[in-house]
Amino acid sequence: REGVLPSAQIAIARNGKTAAMRSFGRVLHQGVEAPATDETLYCVFSSTKAITSAAAWLLIQDGVLDVGARVADLIPEFGENGKHEVTIEQLFTHTAGFPQAPFVPSQFLDRGKRLERFASWRLNWKPGERFEYHPSSSMYVIAELIERLSGASFGDFVRKQISEPLGLADLWLGLPRELHGRLADAQEGIDHAFQADARGQRRLVTLAQFGDLCRVVRRSCVGRIHRQRESQVRGRVLVRAVQQGLRRQQQFVEAHRGGQ
Repeated sequence: REGVLPSAQIAIARNGKTAAMRSFGRVLHQGVEAPATDETLYCVFSSTKAITSAAAWLLIQDGVLDVGARVADLIPEFGENGKHEVTIEQLFTHTAGFPQAPFVPSQFLDRGKRLERFASWRLNWKPGERFEYHPSSSMYVIAELIERLSGASFGDFVRKQISEPLGLADLWLGLPRELHGRLADAQEGIDHAFQADARGQRRLVTLAQFGDLCRVVRRSCVGRIHRQRESQVRGRVLVRAVQQGLRRQQQFVEAHRGGQ
């Protein structure tokens, strides 16, 4: 009603089952306007980081991936331009030191270009020196690690190890062409985390950077993933670091709420 989002989906789950779901607004499907329905799929952009991390946690759990190892020991191309000291843990915790490194998402499909991009990145500060969100860099490196250690493509690994075992039929990393008709077009939307309303007050806008309230899947996977015991993930320092990062994000929200 306020015009902030063209569409949204809300789902309520209990005991691992969806109890209620409702979709609101209208979307564009390949440029054609249509009502948003419970069958509409959305690109979730940076929410994919949670899925990428969960996929890597499976390798940590199995003892295949060591968070204390240096990235360059597994991906030699990555070590160029002083990045040889970056650890795998620092990729997860956004302390790797290259938050401003650019990446074109389509280049991930070309391994040669992907590795060239990794090699070209330069550090903004010494790895581990501080925390700063890496919006478009570190998770692509984790995806490359998953491919090298599992022998499967990143999308196939997520599909076989997360989507299918958890019954998440609509969770895709790389949507099949035959499902494109269900996908909502990304629409030009809010460019910043805050937007001024009619009274000049600033208010926080969440999950709306690209104009859509993005959902990961039709059925909630977040609760299922969180129910995994911490003891199932080797390297509890990673869990603590993630918790610290979440606390810092909450402090940011509280500090800026209401335009303060």
